[in-house]
Amino acid sequence: MSGYVGRGINYGNAVADHFTGNGGATYTLSYDTTTNGVVITLDGVVQKNGTDFNIAGTALTFTTVVASPIAIQVIYTGLTLSIGTPGDGTVTNAKVDNSAAIATSKISGAVTSIASHGLGTSATVDTGTSANQIVKLDGSAKIPAVDGSQLTNLPSDVTKATSDPVITTNPSGGVGTLYLNKNSGELWCCTDATSNKNKWINIASGDGDIVPYVFQGANYGFQAGGYIGGSHNGIWRFAFASDGNATDWADMATGRETTAGSHSDTHGYTLGGSSNVNNIEKFQFSSAANATDIADLSNARHKSTGHSTATHGYCSAGENASGNTNVIDKHSLSADTDATDVGDVTVSRAYVAGASSSSHGYTAGGTTGSVSNIIDKFSFTSDGNSTDVADLLAANSGPAGTCSETYGYTSAGYTSTYVNPIEKYSFASDSNSTDVGDVTVARAYVAGVSSTTHGYTVGGWTGAYEDEIDKFAFASDGNATDVGNLISGRFNSAGIED
Repeated sequence: MSGYVGRGINYGNAVADHFTGNGGATYTLSYDTTTNGVVITLDGVVQKNGTDFNIAGTALTFTTVVASPIAIQVIYTGLTLSIGTPGDGTVTNAKVDNSAAIATSKISGAVTSIASHGLGTSATVDTGTSANQIVKLDGSAKIPAVDGSQLTNLPSDVTKATSDPVITTNPSGGVGTLYLNKNSGELWCCTDATSNKNKWINIASGDGDIVPYVFQGANYGFQAGGYIGGSHNGIWRFAFASDGNATDWADMATGRETTAGSHSDTHGYTLGGSSNVNNIEKFQFSSAANATDIADLSNARHKSTGHSTATHGYCSAGENASGNTNVIDKHSLSADTDATDVGDVTVSRAYVAGASSSSHGYTAGGTTGSVSNIIDKFSFTSDGNSTDVADLLAANSGPAGTCSETYGYTSAGYTSTYVNPIEKYSFASDSNSTDVGDVTVARAYVAGVSSTTHGYTVGGWTGAYEDEIDKFAFASDGNATDVGNLISGRFNSAGIED
């Protein structure tokens, strides 16, 4: 070795396993390796890798069994390298390749850059409306309520306040004005800037839109009760969308005539009736179920008229056992409770016609023993008596009362004979009515029903039962047309709108 030039020679022991054949073909090695990572001999005879045996991990399997007591020697020429688990905090961002596709299921906690890590859209993001959270749109793609008082640099057409807008919140910027409640974070946009009748649409999650109440129906008209050879209990329905005849919808709990009507968004109500009863009955618009008696008027009467707001129904004037009455009753539309006396019309009278604006109830015409031309008006916002604000063109008893959003109407009726005029009076100005058209048949004791676009004069009496459903437009003055028929002629019914 004196002539050897090079690195020093290292000596060591080869790693080996020794077994004795047991008549089986499978043996367990001490180390994890591969078929080509060993040299195996049986009684000193070298075996061929992959032909005489195979290895998977620590499992050694011979092609044939090894009889006892043949000596098995396994010399390891290569062992599987074991890489330990890195310590906490030892792997840095630089050690991860930019092209690595890491499954999102392996990642938790806050993520600072989704795109740069190839995480897709399902990574966890801390959302909410508290400090240091990301605000996320709700299921309706609206911004959730946040602390609006912290918002700054808003456009000049955004009104900031500490309460919600109301229909009388008149925006100086008109349509398109935004209104922010700083306490709740709710935001509205004005879509109709009609003075004191503004519409505010909620454009973030919250309590909903602010819109004026609309008395008129959008779907159906109803004629309830009446007289056909005796008091009748039928509730009949006709469509606003298409002209046609009425059909039987339901029955009142008791047959009554000269009853008044009011309505909510979901139910119709009949109020009082002959002979001087105080029943308040209620029926559904959504299903053809019979009416139920749910409460009482303060004053039993008939020949009254009805009015409605978003929250209450009203019954004004009429006749009771003592004669004509001036009582204005008010009943809740959200609770089935008795009505309360909240005021008086100016003159006690019966067979009156009613109308409802967004702020007032109107009681027109009637009879005190002689026909009347009075148009009375009472407030919906505060309980109290009516005031006489105008006159009908002609004194009239038993006309139908209908209304658009801006005008009240009376149609048909009885003066000293049966008449056919359609008269109209303004809600905006307390002025007398004018004659704007005629119904198809002169008659009295008719029911009035209002859709959003038309007034309907239904049934009546001419000395005979009338079954006409007359319709006239609110948009332009003119005569009514006969667009359908009741199931049979009937008069002294209540008109109700859905």
